[in-house]
Amino acid sequence: IGVFIARFGRTLKHWLELHRAMQTTVMALSFIGQVLAFSYTKGDISTSHGVTAIVVICVSYPQLVIGLLAQQKAGSAWLPELRRLHRIAGYLLTGMCLWQSYL
Repeated sequence: IGVFIARFGRTLKHWLELHRAMQTTVMALSFIGQVLAFSYTKGDISTSHGVTAIVVICVSYPQLVIGLLAQQKAGSAWLPELRRLHRIAGYLLTGMCLWQSYL
């Protein structure tokens, strides 16, 4: 949902706050789901679903940090690259999560 807000909701006055709130909620719920899934399976990730989950985890948390860094004020030479990386990682995560829902 946060990807769609960032992509299509930029005309809204408080789109960034809405994007942050949605993504924070999703990250918290995902973390709870990951803990429950790994405790239920006793850490077995031998299926494609488990492997994809590990990849999603490994991309999600750096994505959060990149998003926070990309909110800095203009002036940093790295800012355009951080924003581009944040956007690409968001699309990648969206695709992987959609794939994950079918595995």
